Amino acid sequence: MPVRARLLFVLCLLLVSSSFAQVTVDGHWEGEIRTPGPALRIDVDLETDASGVLTGDISIPAQGARDLPLADISRDGSSIRFAIPGIPGEPTFSGTLSEDGTRIAGTFSQGGQELEFELERAEDPVARARGALEGFGAAIEQALADFNAPGAALAVVAGGETVWAEGFGHRDLEAEKPMTPDTLFAIGSTTKAMTSTLLGMLVDEGKLAWDEPLREVLPTFELADPMISARVTPRDLVTHRTGLPRHDLLWYNNNEGTREEL
Repeated sequence: MPVRARLLFVLCLLLVSSSFAQVTVDGHWEGEIRTPGPALRIDVDLETDASGVLTGDISIPAQGARDLPLADISRDGSSIRFAIPGIPGEPTFSGTLSEDGTRIAGTFSQGGQELEFELERAEDPVARARGALEGFGAAIEQALADFNAPGAALAVVAGGETVWAEGFGHRDLEAEKPMTPDTLFAIGSTTKAMTSTLLGMLVDEGKLAWDEPLREVLPTFELADPMISARVTPRDLVTHRTGLPRHDLLWYNNNEGTREEL
């Protein structure tokens, strides 16, 4: 190859390498691993830290995996590689970044098996949630007017981050004090739904069973009747069938009783 041709070839390589270097991989990516069965959806977040090192995490919704940290993240021009540490079979992604920086495709390997994967650059979930909430405040204000309510405070959480929080109306009508996102409310029985949801999540994770004796996970639980104490289940607690009466006055405005005493 003539010297001029070689120089042009090297120059083209440098230009291509330079163009890829300018294309960042930072951001939110969504895609799939193509398995023999249904495709496995994945979300990947990549970010370059202050020292210039790539960091990231991966979520695999179908497997209940959320924001698993990535390791061994490396990039060489258009080639990018990362792994999920601590998982049997050393799952590893080896892919190629498209020239326009919108797609990463390549091979996913785990335990000797190789599958194709593809990721596309997507809008950040937090930004997407904020966009979806545009005009939501007007709907809340209309609801307050419709129900003749003095005020309300709402917050929306997406991806583990508070993406929207706002107060509407007044927390004190006579003093005309406005409602704010930090206004305190008597939460009341809303905690029942929260508690039941959290218990259901523990059941899904295999850490609790609805119909096993509560003492399997809370050995100190005790009622007046020893037989009932030994047989009460989590399902009994959330369906109000333990036989306990109302005990609102035990906790209402009781600022001195400890959790153990209650």
